[in-house]
Amino acid sequence: MVSNLQLGHLRVQGSGEEVAYAIDVSSRAAGPSTPVVTKVVDLETGTDVKATVMPAGSPTIFNSTVTLPILKLLTVGRTYRIHFTYIKGSNKYESVIVVRCN
Repeated sequence: MVSNLQLGHLRVQGSGEEVAYAIDVSSRAAGPSTPVVTKVVDLETGTDVKATVMPAGSPTIFNSTVTLPILKLLTVGRTYRIHFTYIKGSNKYESVIVVRCN
């Protein structure tokens, strides 16, 4: 089973900032494992820009908090949707967060 859900509110990040977002996924799957960032979509162009804005690292997990790799090199005025997956039991969940660059 794969399920998709946006977690939390719109996040705002400056173009010069580098942020590793920590997302609590306990409302969906307490104690999950195996987090993976699948893509980072620039919503204005519809393209996957993960290789540019999240080029290195892997997400980590502690209890029910997934910490994503550093997000950087964002373009002012653009909005990005970060897709990531994690496992709980035999279920695979996909969640997204949305980040706006100002």
